[in-house]
Amino acid sequence: DVLTPSTGFGAPSTSGAFGTAPPSGATDAFGAPSTANGPATLRVGIDLGTTFSCVAARDARGRPEIVPGGDGTETTASVVWFDGHEAVVGQRAYARERAAPGYLAAFVKRATGKPAQIPPELYDRDDAPATAPYVRGGYAWGVEGVQALLLRQLRADALAHFRRTGQLGDNMPDEAVPVEAV
Repeated sequence: DVLTPSTGFGAPSTSGAFGTAPPSGATDAFGAPSTANGPATLRVGIDLGTTFSCVAARDARGRPEIVPGGDGTETTASVVWFDGHEAVVGQRAYARERAAPGYLAAFVKRATGKPAQIPPELYDRDDAPATAPYVRGGYAWGVEGVQALLLRQLRADALAHFRRTGQLGDNMPDEAVPVEAV
């Protein structure tokens, strides 16, 4: 995926997540084509893992570089503590779980493809699919919802890093789109 101040996360890239510049033409510090009409493109990759997740981008020399998370580490634990009103991600989620147990969702990716709920008429059937609901504070979350909470934090941490290092400018992207590894 590509991150630009004008198009945001998720803009299509013709050269891949850490793509290479075309053989001719000027390129920016990240190896992306540089244009006189707009900002340079910052290429970003997100690894949404089962146990840990991370964000990477090209450094000034065009090499992939891990973007530090909000706590300064290279990876973020793929866990979410949420009570229906507040969501906390990573190491802070583990700390919150110690203080208020019972609200941590971990290894969520393993439940991908399972429904969050099934119709009542299937409850007693032997062939009913297994569900993967994460019920917290009266709300039932499916795998996608929990992963969205994790992605929201990864995005916020990456944007804070890019803003802090001057790689983003004043415009903020609007969306994040992960791509599952196969």
